[in-house]
Amino acid sequence: MKIEVAKSDLESALSVVSATVASSGSDFSSHYLFRVKDGGVQILTYLHRTFSLVPLKCRHEGDEGSAFTVEAWRLDKMLSGIGNVAITLLVDDKGEVKVQGGRTTIRLRSLDPSKYAYWDNTLASAEATGSIAAGSLLAGLGYSKRFVSPEDTTRPEIAQVEAMGDFVWSSDRRAVSMVKIGGLTETHLRVSGKDLPAVLKFLTITDDLIEVLESDSSVIFRRTDGAHVGAQRPNAQFPSLKVDDVEGKVKFELSSDDLRSAINVLSASSRKDNERTRFTTRKGNIVLSMECEAGGEDEYEITPSSSSGLDEFPAEGFSVDYPHILGFIDHFSLDTLPLEVHRKGKGGYVAFRRGTTEEDGNSYFSVVVWRT
Repeated sequence: MKIEVAKSDLESALSVVSATVASSGSDFSSHYLFRVKDGGVQILTYLHRTFSLVPLKCRHEGDEGSAFTVEAWRLDKMLSGIGNVAITLLVDDKGEVKVQGGRTTIRLRSLDPSKYAYWDNTLASAEATGSIAAGSLLAGLGYSKRFVSPEDTTRPEIAQVEAMGDFVWSSDRRAVSMVKIGGLTETHLRVSGKDLPAVLKFLTITDDLIEVLESDSSVIFRRTDGAHVGAQRPNAQFPSLKVDDVEGKVKFELSSDDLRSAINVLSASSRKDNERTRFTTRKGNIVLSMECEAGGEDEYEITPSSSSGLDEFPAEGFSVDYPHILGFIDHFSLDTLPLEVHRKGKGGYVAFRRGTTEEDGNSYFSVVVWRT
């Protein structure tokens, strides 16, 4: 089997599959696999629960199904040391791969490709459940990832994102995210938080239309040229949470600078590991407070740029973890932060809402649960 390819085309293809290849080790997970299929050459990689494939623009000689592997770090290392020249990969019957480029040739060893864990059957059985611009999907899943719980062993049902109804859901128990991504309303995708980085990296390197395919075992995100990344579907189902996106009666909008200043100042006198702040009202203003290490609470008063329904603001106030509050500002680069207050029984939550924008076509609704 022989492949002739421009270095730039090879590097472009490898960038697509690099997110699902290990940087060390000696098994298939640390190798690029090249194979002849459907009259062209494909590069495949897989790592733990994720896998990816990309067609390679090249000239080749070899029978259908011919394949070989090379250690990813070794090929990457060689490419980094040569100019933009033609690359030739040639494999013999003993599994030795010669890689020629510029003024040099190196020899690498191939693993037995007949033992590779191909996912052709999974791809063939997967059904298309939606299509969406890569940028919209990247924005929606990227935001959802911020709320995924790290408790993948003890709470696997929330260590993931899942599409249910009109929304993609995620939660770390302290907050809940609901993102409406146009084109995904008919899907039931479920992706582990640990697998999301591979999916997001794939989406960052394309502005193509992405087709979502689902099987019982996997979800696959595929470009129009056939390149794709996939992840095994987690077994645990995301819980049914009593959160809806109905607009709250109590609303206020705060300057992002004022809010950040308040938290910085109050944190200076609080415990170093404290992440909780309390919200109350006083004469139409919003008062933030934190427990002071010297005793009692320190306060910081902010005049909202707008407000409504403050007469129904909980008299006792409420406490929330502020990292998520600041996260809304940072993620969307907000000058002001609009918040809603929702009471649910003896508790409640503060909500952030961002409607559909021209930037990505998504809408976002997130809640931060009151702490006791």
